[in-house]
Amino acid sequence: MPREHRSIAKKRYRSWKKARQGIVSSIENINDELKLKSQIEQLFVNMDVDESQGIDANELKLGMKSIGIELSDVQANELLNEADADGDGFVDYNEFEFVIMNQIMCYKRDQAPLCRCVVQ
Repeated sequence: MPREHRSIAKKRYRSWKKARQGIVSSIENINDELKLKSQIEQLFVNMDVDESQGIDANELKLGMKSIGIELSDVQANELLNEADADGDGFVDYNEFEFVIMNQIMCYKRDQAPLCRCVVQ
C-alpha cells in the first residue's frame, strides 16, 4: 500500500483521533521500533477474533472497547471506512499498521512541545 502524504493522511484518519490516546496507552513503548511493530501485530491479532486476517466493524468496535474506547456502530464504521484503503470492507494488517503508526506519529507530534525543556 503506497504511503500518503502526511497532510492527506491527517485529514483521512480524522475519526481515529478520538481513539488515539487509547491506542497509544495500549502500547507499552512507542519509541522502540521493534517492540512497537510486535505490539501492533498483537493488537491486530487480538482484534481479529475470527482469525480471517481482516478486522470488520464489529471486531473493531469490540477491539477498541478492550483498550478502553467505546464506539457506537456509526463510529466503528467511520473508522473502518477510513482505514480500509482497498475498500474490501475489512482492515487487513497492513492497513491497520499504517493507521496505528499514523496515530502514534500524530501523538508524538502533538506531545513534542509539551516535552521540550528550555535550557537557559
